[in-house]
Amino acid sequence: MTKVLCFGDSNTWGTKPEGGRYADHERWSFLLGVYLNMSSPDDINQETESKYLVMEAGQPNRTLIKNAPFDGDKSGLTYLKPLLAIHEPELVIIILGTNDLKAKFNLSPADIGAGAGTLIKQIQAFSQEAIASVSSRSSNIKILLVSPPEIKECPPYVSVYDGGAQKSQFLAHEFAAQAELYQCNFLDANQVIKSSDLDGIHWDAQAHESLALSIAEYIKQRILFSQFSN
Repeated sequence: MTKVLCFGDSNTWGTKPEGGRYADHERWSFLLGVYLNMSSPDDINQETESKYLVMEAGQPNRTLIKNAPFDGDKSGLTYLKPLLAIHEPELVIIILGTNDLKAKFNLSPADIGAGAGTLIKQIQAFSQEAIASVSSRSSNIKILLVSPPEIKECPPYVSVYDGGAQKSQFLAHEFAAQAELYQCNFLDANQVIKSSDLDGIHWDAQAHESLALSIAEYIKQRILFSQFSN
């Protein structure tokens, strides 16, 4: 099976706008596996052969490269390489950047975009190391960089994300530039979903489903995987 690693923050972990966590079958990363393994919409209630294995790696408060004071080690840069070594994915979906908008980091949209570029470079470097190793089955890891939807400054995160809503309007542009620079795939989540009005940060259940379907269609139509014989 083609292994897909979903690397994200609380929205990948499944935090609800009203609090609590979505069940497995409600999260976008779980639903992505369902949609990827459907050959047609008629398969939704039928058992089909699984061609994709989707692995969820969401962590609340995860940033691209920064560590928040008193929050422990939440930097995506720290966690990514061990996950690549453990799971050996053919595709990594990065959907981070929302937490980097927090006022305490004082980052510009360009800074956040550069952080995404750093993660892309880390994946590409890991991939090249794998190809140079003794494994003949190693291949270039595909990358899909997803720009998160714009946020809204509303309770309980008004002070936490002070100025973040305006900055979030420019993330898609910055992420697209990084994807072009490092020649990886890009998807703007703003074209598919919106952040909830309840807290301005997290997504409702319909957004999770819509994003999963959109990413599944993108992967099937635009990302090709090399096949290896045993």
